[in-house]
Amino acid sequence: MKHPILLSCAFAIAGHLPAAADESKSPNLPPLPAGQQWRMVWNDEFDGKELDPAKWNVQGDHVRKGGMWLKKCSLLDGRGNLQLLATQEADGTYGTGAVNTKGKFEHKHGLWVARMQMPKQPGFWSAFWLMGNTVGKVGDEGMDGTEIDVIEYPKRTGELNMAVHWDGYGKDHQVRGTRHFDKAFTEGFHTYAVHWNEKEYVFYYDGKEVWRTNEGMISRVPQYIILSNEVGSWAGDIKEAKLPDHCLIDYVRVYDLEGAPPPVAEESKPSTNDPLVAEELRVRDGLPNLFAKLKAGGPVRIAYLGGSITAAEGWRVKTTAWFKAQYPKAEILEINAAISGTGSDYGACRIAGDVLEKKPDLVFMEHRVNGGGGFEAKSVEGIVRRIRKADPHTDICLVYTISEGMLKDLQAGKPPRFGSIMETVANAYGIPSIDLGVEIARREKAKTLIFKAKGWQNGNLVFSEDGTHPLEAGHAIYRDTVVRSMFRMMPLDQAKAHALPQPLEPRCWENATTVPIQKATLSAGWKAVDPAKDPIYRGTSGRTHQMLRGAVKCDRAGETITVKWNGTTLGLSDIPQGDGMELEVTIDQQPPVTIQRPQTDKRQPYSRFFYLPEQEPGEHTAVIRIKSLPEGTSYYAGQLLVVGEVMP
Repeated sequence: MKHPILLSCAFAIAGHLPAAADESKSPNLPPLPAGQQWRMVWNDEFDGKELDPAKWNVQGDHVRKGGMWLKKCSLLDGRGNLQLLATQEADGTYGTGAVNTKGKFEHKHGLWVARMQMPKQPGFWSAFWLMGNTVGKVGDEGMDGTEIDVIEYPKRTGELNMAVHWDGYGKDHQVRGTRHFDKAFTEGFHTYAVHWNEKEYVFYYDGKEVWRTNEGMISRVPQYIILSNEVGSWAGDIKEAKLPDHCLIDYVRVYDLEGAPPPVAEESKPSTNDPLVAEELRVRDGLPNLFAKLKAGGPVRIAYLGGSITAAEGWRVKTTAWFKAQYPKAEILEINAAISGTGSDYGACRIAGDVLEKKPDLVFMEHRVNGGGGFEAKSVEGIVRRIRKADPHTDICLVYTISEGMLKDLQAGKPPRFGSIMETVANAYGIPSIDLGVEIARREKAKTLIFKAKGWQNGNLVFSEDGTHPLEAGHAIYRDTVVRSMFRMMPLDQAKAHALPQPLEPRCWENATTVPIQKATLSAGWKAVDPAKDPIYRGTSGRTHQMLRGAVKCDRAGETITVKWNGTTLGLSDIPQGDGMELEVTIDQQPPVTIQRPQTDKRQPYSRFFYLPEQEPGEHTAVIRIKSLPEGTSYYAGQLLVVGEVMP
């Protein structure tokens, strides 16, 4: 007989049990921090002579995979077990058993445990899995339902399979999984479990963790239990099986997590994180104002400042969707301030107009791949200080993406050079950083991901086709990395004003800005560009307008742009054309410098930008003269990029 029990330790079941449970067969539940406990909310011990119809649907009779699900193959054995048979019928058909709790017990989150003894014969596999009514839906990834395979047993060699499936079972189908090997698994009873919580799935075998994942996002809908046998070649040749055979299930139990864990504060003051070591997350002072506002509800503005990786409909869009799903009472407003081909230098010049005017609560800074134009430390610190000066309650999070040239360094535990520069700034200002490349590098090294490839790769996950820009699956990994980092930072949710220490770089770009080209003195040959009609400007119209914003053009050499400014650095956004375009620049009547402006993109006239040599702080005058133009082309000049201020 199975006796009811209550246990009070960290491994215990707490509260009133829904049904009697055998003390000798109580599972090893995952340990919990003080203040939390497991409470059983549903179970079946399979006592008695017949399966409880209030709890279970018996599936059949109908075709399933390479055989049939037959109702007669699902029964209690009279010794406290559910028996799922595999048989060969008189007509040669192979029959197997399956049951589910659809419409009778459907639940969200919790610890789901089954104690099972697996079959011996080949050709069919036993499984304990969770299913939802909307798993076939495409568009919200796994949030609208995920097939969660707690255990599948296709081989007879001690191989356990665990997986999650989402976005239906057609062309959009996605799956992630793993295998675990243990010869002991082939004999006797063992427990299989998944802890499904709001941030991840954690899988257990005999009480020991064997896999955790948050890929595909996390299901947010109630799901039901399926226990099944299925015939298929994945499990070997059924013709070699000596039937009947069976899978036995001693019990199925579902637990909820109760109680609140003690708060975990991961901030470090002052930060001592080594900038020469790569880590996925460094919490530092966290994002306290963001989480305080998210918990309170109301509008929360999240800005994304970066290049083409962030401009794509990828990790940015997926991360915003997660925030909206995680905090339905808050109004999440996205500020997309990403421009392809730009780094921290251009970001420092445009942060005021593109981001700060919109009053963000959080600014994600993604600049590692595109760099800082030779002004890395100055521009990164300039962005940080500009944000902090505008509103000390605005949180900042550095996000590091990856390109092919960074792979070996990250696999060796070292960040790229620009990454270490940004980490130095993050340490000084208490800014959290998330290195999305660490997980990609880990998977590539473990051969569970192909970093760069084109086309179908035998079902293997491909990160990118060009070695920089992620495919859909790569962006999903980026998003998942951000999400698990957010969960770690959530406990730091007490709003506060961020301090503004003395600058690390005396000439940091905290006063960088963009200025319309019309503020310069233009020679007579320049004319305004019509953004709606000009064919060169419209070549990549969205990005071009973001870069130039009120351009002028000239079609002959000798035309000039004269700028007077008080500061250190002057730059210009433009559209080069052809191979022979040259500018001659004179600063403060010093010897002229020739700047080559070839168009490196052969497919389209791609807008660019450049800087003149940095000057000592003070007043300066620069004359930019068009030295040469390829025949039939025009030179397009856009915004001035100024560290300092333009003078009349």
